[in-house]
Amino acid sequence: METYYVKQEQLDLIKDLKNESVDKLDYLLANSNQAHETFNGLHVKESNALLRYLGGDTSIEFKFKELLYRLWRIDDVDDRVYMNFTSSGNPDWTMNKDVAFTATLDEIKKWKTPAWDIEKAD
Repeated sequence: METYYVKQEQLDLIKDLKNESVDKLDYLLANSNQAHETFNGLHVKESNALLRYLGGDTSIEFKFKELLYRLWRIDDVDDRVYMNFTSSGNPDWTMNKDVAFTATLDEIKKWKTPAWDIEKAD
């Protein structure tokens, strides 16, 4: 089995194209700009695998690869706390890393301040 790791938006589009009820050519023509932007950056090997996969090759699979990160800091009683957001959208903290705000590195960097450090999410 060949496994290729792609971004979530790429995986979503691959699943749409793999759907048997979708006419692939019509879909690509109607969404050519989105498809171009989504698949921009695939290497030749991945592009060839995508074509084989869409053609019915069952020895190929695509999986999500994008790493997620979260912000943490040490509070005033020396406990590790994680950034999350209240229901109103305001930044807050939690001791439970499973409910912490997780996002791609680019998005996490938007929220980083000197008080918060970045770590990879599990």
